[in-house]
This record gives sequence, structure tokens and C-alpha cells, in this order.
Amino acid sequence: MKRKFNYRHCLSLRTLLIAAVPVFGFVGCDSPETKEKSAETTGYKPADATKKDSSNNLAGKDAIAEKAATPAAQAPLVAPAKDAETKLSVPVAPTPPDIQLGKTDAEAAKKDYMTLELPKTEDPVQLIEYIRANAKAVQSVLQDASKQNLTRETALKRAMTLGRDMVTASKLLAQNATTDEQRVTAALSKLQALAQMMGMGDVASADDLREAAFEETKSEIPEVAEQATSIILALALGDYEKGALSKEELVSQIEKALKLKSVGQPTLEATSAAIQLIESKTNEKEFPLAQKLALAFRDNPEPRLALTAWNQAAQRSAAMAKLQELFQKQELEDTKPMEDAIDALVSELDSPWTAAFLADITTQFEYSGKTEFAAKLVKKAEELAAGLKSEVAKQEIAESCAKFWKRASVLGSEIPWDGLSDLDGKPFQFQEYQGKIVILDIWATWCGPCIKELPNIKEVYAKYQSSGVEVIGINIDENPDDLKEFLAKEQLPWKMVVSNDPSKKGFETQLVESLGITGIPFIAVIGRDGKVAALHTRGEALTKKIDELLAASASK
Repeated sequence: MKRKFNYRHCLSLRTLLIAAVPVFGFVGCDSPETKEKSAETTGYKPADATKKDSSNNLAGKDAIAEKAATPAAQAPLVAPAKDAETKLSVPVAPTPPDIQLGKTDAEAAKKDYMTLELPKTEDPVQLIEYIRANAKAVQSVLQDASKQNLTRETALKRAMTLGRDMVTASKLLAQNATTDEQRVTAALSKLQALAQMMGMGDVASADDLREAAFEETKSEIPEVAEQATSIILALALGDYEKGALSKEELVSQIEKALKLKSVGQPTLEATSAAIQLIESKTNEKEFPLAQKLALAFRDNPEPRLALTAWNQAAQRSAAMAKLQELFQKQELEDTKPMEDAIDALVSELDSPWTAAFLADITTQFEYSGKTEFAAKLVKKAEELAAGLKSEVAKQEIAESCAKFWKRASVLGSEIPWDGLSDLDGKPFQFQEYQGKIVILDIWATWCGPCIKELPNIKEVYAKYQSSGVEVIGINIDENPDDLKEFLAKEQLPWKMVVSNDPSKKGFETQLVESLGITGIPFIAVIGRDGKVAALHTRGEALTKKIDELLAASASK
């Protein structure tokens, strides 16, 4: 299965949406491109598995990459963009300049950054050209200062002059702008210049930045309002870190920001940084604020942001911690504690994104032999997913759940054997196995767990073949040579079949798709009546099922 929606590979969600939720230790393999996982390392174990280390972090490990930065004490969090030549809008909140002492370069006075002057014009195009040049000039000043080609006094004086001119140019541009793009450039350029001057220790600029940022939070342009809000929050973080702002005051400002009409990446990053900062000072998990963050972003049009916010809360959820504890124990004979933990999680994280999480962990229980419990999870996921605003995510979850029901319906039914042939190209016919107990193993040479299960199947086959037990291996390698090379080294004493359609290989094999299989090894035991008697029987569970079927047939 080439998953379309796997948050383990993202914030980009394998570029936006890949799996219906963060994958928390999928058991088995889902495609040759995915890093192979073994039963011991993924937490995906057969029902009879003994306790081993399966330290999956259900809420955060590999789930969603966090981008929250450690808050600066004096300046906002966003660094200036390098692409000043091509972007009209200038990102706000640069890193405060670190101007070192040095000697004055005699040639410095001749450089462009020393001679650049504010043009006497109100033309928006010319003002934008100047703003671009000004941004480059400031960077050049700081670079020469860091190389010790300018004294601190010279560099500060010139940088401050450029900053004041940038503010003036931005105000003129705002007054004469005719497009939203020009208005964005005016607002962000002004905020950038004030942030730079504040970083240089200019107290007046710090006050002006707070005032300007507050005014821009009211902007009708989402990008401007978002950046301004991130500055307000970053300044609040600095105040809190210095002890000039209480936790309650900081949280209050964040709550106001989360109630804005449009929240996006800057607000998410600032709030994430605030959560981390508060936790570093209190040594306690800040679940209430993370919970509000998840709520504010639950219907965000960008699913990656919504899931990142959800994950912030999930990592701090007591119910998630309990679920992880139970999951690691792998004691699933009594699923009631697990059901209680999941109900508590749904209560704590009342979000349709919890549906995505449940849809994903379903596989863990299904492949561990707890199909009935997995079915309960799927039903709950389907109910919760109805509240998702993202149609893409909703569709992915629906497809994931639909495939589960396909797999579940296999139990007690006959396998549709169409689309298969043996290695000589002859159509596969199941008739020769009628009346026998058959172990069906769907596998691939690139799948580590599949290879690890082969010795167990070999042992069972050798022990029970004389009693009428057979094995059918369905290989789904996309390259036939991989199977030939494997079989040349590892002799398998049972029939091997593959897709008879070159255009339908791997997880697109006709049988694999018809059964809704999304991970391998997929093992089924077929009774003498030709119907599936058990699914996902691995390890000792396979032997137990064979003994059970042989005893049942012997008693007839």
C-alpha cells in the first residue's frame, strides 16, 4: 500500500495528506518505499506475543514534526527572508542583529548601504523597489559588522537610519497602495524595521512595534493579521521569560489570539513556543492551553496545521498517556481498559482529528487478532470523522475504514482467487486444495516481518503437511527478479503464485485490492470447506488454529 496520508513523514504530510492520521507504529509493511518494521520494533505483535519493548510514542514519536522555536527574550521569532529580490512582502520579526566591535573599513563609506537614500516619491512601485534595496542594505551592514569591517557605533548608526527610512517608506506605501500585495508589503516592512531597531536596543522602536503590531492584528488581510499576532505573542513570551508578565496574562493574550478569525502557522508556532516555555518554568504539562490550541485549529483549511495542533494536545493528554501505557503492555485479552482509555481520549480531545488517530491504530489491534475490538474503533472513527471540514481527510478516513470492513468480511467467506498464476504463468486454480486446511501467506521479499514469519510457517507446514495442511504463498513483489533471487537462496516447499497482470503488481494486485489489504504479512487460515477460518494468525497462534481445525475435523 502506498499510503497517501502518513504523518510520520511530514509536517508536509508526504506533501500534504498521506494517511488518515499519524501512524503510531504500524505493524508489518505497507510498501517497499516505507522503512521496514519488525514486530519487536513497531508494537505490532501477534495475539500470543510475549512482552517485549515496543516503545511507540502514540502521541508524538514520528507523528508530527514540531517547528516551535525557543522564544527570544526581545524580538519576534521569524527570521528575515533571503529572497528579497523576488518577494514583495518582507517577512517580519528578524533575528536581532549581533553587531561585534571592529575596525572601520575605509571603503565602507563608499558602499551602497552607506549611500542609499529614501527617494522623494509616492509611487508604490518605486517605494517597493526602495524597500527591497533597504532590506538588502541592512543585511549588508550586519554582514560587514560581523566581519569586523565596521565599528559597532558605525553599524548601529547606519542600521538605525535605514530602519527609520524603511518605516517612512512603508507608511508612504500604505497611503498610496492600490493592491493587497502592496498593502502587505507596507505592513510587513514596517513591522520588520521596527523589530530590527528594537533588537538594536531602541526603546522607542519597541513601543512603536507593540503599537503597530496591535493595530495590524485588526487587518482584513489574513497574512498581515497573522504576522502581527505572532509579534504580539512573541513579545509576550519575552516579557513572561523576563518575569514582566504572569502566566495568567500570557495565557490570556494567547487565548485572544486563538479567537481570531484567521489563525495559521505564525499563531501555531507562537502558541507552541508558549506552551514549551510555560512547561519549562512550571515543570508541568500545559494540557489546558494545548487543548485550546487544538480546538482553535481543528477546522483549519490546512490539515497539516490542524493535526500539528491536535498532536500538541495529544502529547499532553492523560488519556493518551494511559492508552500508550496499555498499548505497550500488549495485554489485550481484556480490552475493557483500552476501551475506557479511548473513550477518555475522545472526551479530552473532542476533535474529528481523533477519528484519524483511531482509524490508524485500528490496524494494531486487527493484526494482533483483536478484530472485534478493531471494529469498535472503526465505528467510532467513522462517527467522529463526520465532523471533519477537510474533505480530503474525510475521504482518506472513509477509504481506510472501508478497507477494514473489506478485510473483516473475509472471515467466514471464500477467497476470490482471480488474477493469479503460478511462476510458470499457468492460471492458479484453488480446486486442487479443496478439502484441505490451507495457510494463505501474502508477502514480499522487501518486507522484514514477512521474512521473519517464514520460518514459523515452514515449521507448521513440516509438522502438519501429512495431516492435510497446505500453504499457498502469494508474492506481491513488483520486480519478478527479486522473487527469483530470493527463491534461489531460500527454498520454500509450497506453491508460490503471483499476479497474472503485469499492470497490477504489489498492493494493486487484484486479490490484494479485493480483500482491502493495506499491510503485510497478511496471513489467513482456510478451513476444509474452503472458507476463511482465521485471520492474522502469526507465531504460536498459527499452530493453535491448525490444531483446533484438525481436532474439529477429526471429531466429525
